[in-house]
Amino acid sequence: IGKVRKVTDIGYDLLMMTASNRLSAFDKHMCQLNNKGNILNYISKWWFQNTENIIENHYIYSNSNHMIVKKTQPIKLEFIVRGHMTGSTNTSIWPMYNRGERDMYGIKFRDGYQKNQKLDEIILTPTTKGVSDSPITEKETPFWWAIVTMTTVGYGDFSPSTPEGRLFAVFIMFAGIALVSLLTASISSIYVAKRIREDKGLEKINISDHIVLCGWNQNAESIIDSLRNLSEKDSLHLVLVNDIHEDIVNHLRNKYKDIDLHFVAGDFTSEEILKRASIEDANTVVVIPNIDDEKIGSPDEKTIFATLTIKSISSTVRVVAYLMQRENLTHIRRANVDEVVLSDDFGAYMLASHVMDPGIPQTTKGLLNASSDERLKRVDIPSQFIGRPFDDLFNYFRSTNGSILVGLFSEEENLGIGEVLSADSSALDAFIERKLNEGGISLQEESKVTTVINPKSNFLIEEGQRAIVIP
Repeated sequence: IGKVRKVTDIGYDLLMMTASNRLSAFDKHMCQLNNKGNILNYISKWWFQNTENIIENHYIYSNSNHMIVKKTQPIKLEFIVRGHMTGSTNTSIWPMYNRGERDMYGIKFRDGYQKNQKLDEIILTPTTKGVSDSPITEKETPFWWAIVTMTTVGYGDFSPSTPEGRLFAVFIMFAGIALVSLLTASISSIYVAKRIREDKGLEKINISDHIVLCGWNQNAESIIDSLRNLSEKDSLHLVLVNDIHEDIVNHLRNKYKDIDLHFVAGDFTSEEILKRASIEDANTVVVIPNIDDEKIGSPDEKTIFATLTIKSISSTVRVVAYLMQRENLTHIRRANVDEVVLSDDFGAYMLASHVMDPGIPQTTKGLLNASSDERLKRVDIPSQFIGRPFDDLFNYFRSTNGSILVGLFSEEENLGIGEVLSADSSALDAFIERKLNEGGISLQEESKVTTVINPKSNFLIEEGQRAIVIP
């Protein structure tokens, strides 16, 4: 509560200022003057409304002696219009004039004035506002007020009054600004350097349950598109490990803004590079051949070497590798790869089907298109169907959402034939593989994912199996 106004915080960053009828002079309460608060409030309102085109103010609304205003940071500065040599406070001109001062507020006063005498001309005197007010033009005060304003540390609610104290305070202000600037610059430089290293693929990626794509070729973007379309999570976390140019990485970040995309630069057969991609915490690693890499004889060699390195870092991480040549299948199986995709697995069949069975390749293409609504999907089997015939589950999906149940699959830890073959590429390997193929057993069937396509109607659903459907 002040001697002129009472200020009340009404919430929402608003204040209510109530002008009182109290009349004071020379820092003493004189009396109560009826309607003085209303008149004072009206005068304030008039000035606020007629000067808002010059400088923005805090005024919102007023009624009688109440005014609603916004909370603001005030500039604690007061201008007083004076017409007489009078006053009793330390900012009044009479006490200073009576002490012998003649240069006050930047104005030179003549000798001979008496107390309460009318001045030769009306003057305007600026002062600071705080616990203790002081004239702006007194000695070093203008300099002090300017420094306080520039450094935005306040307006002297608690401030030194001696020249020495103010000089020390100015030093502290600038030292504080320099320290904060230095600290801010240091922290910013650390983050900027880290961001630059991340953009260049030189920083370790600290994520988990992500997918790592090692290598790069003309099909890489199609693979990313398919991963995005097939992702069952809200956000796909993908780390690229390769030697592509920074411009290509920026293009990919702009294209796949809905993917949490990271980049690690370097040779994906290097253990150090792979650890930067947090391989040990990854969900799946996909290894594709660098077809354009002229440093290697066969792209499959690097794929096999990368698989060996990944499995040596973490034997439990799932690795899916893409091979160009079928003869390298045995070698990558020895590297304990989880799944292998051969470049010629479907190409020859699709080509022949276009000639011999038109319609089949078009249907197959639709079922395997990641962006198609009719693509093959895997779904969970309701628990009540465990132990029941395949036909019951088929009818359930068909009647519930119109889906067609194509088959079942389960993920198992099976020992592949390739894992028990000899470690060298010998005639014995070729002989064993040929005999296994003659017996109807192929190395290509060594999958840890077991599928059953269109089983008999009385086939019983087993626990751990999931369904493959056409929506």
